[in-house]
Amino acid sequence: MKKQYKQLSGEERDEIALLRAKGFKIREIARRLKRNPSTLSRELKRNKSPTYDVYLAHRAHQKKEPVGAFSLEIYKVKKQ
Repeated sequence: MKKQYKQLSGEERDEIALLRAKGFKIREIARRLKRNPSTLSRELKRNKSPTYDVYLAHRAHQKKEPVGAFSLEIYKVKKQ
């Protein structure tokens, strides 16, 4: 059986940004969000500022692709 993966929500990304700014470690944030620490590590690496060592939650949310047939139709129209 194939594993099901769930993307981080916008609220989770905001919480990650807030807790990182407060100095929390990745493992503590993962425990609070009930997520795997490696998920958070990849998320932070993928969406950090190129200039400053800070996580950009809004950047991650903008890069997220729409989910579902209707959203996909809108996404295709916007890209053209």
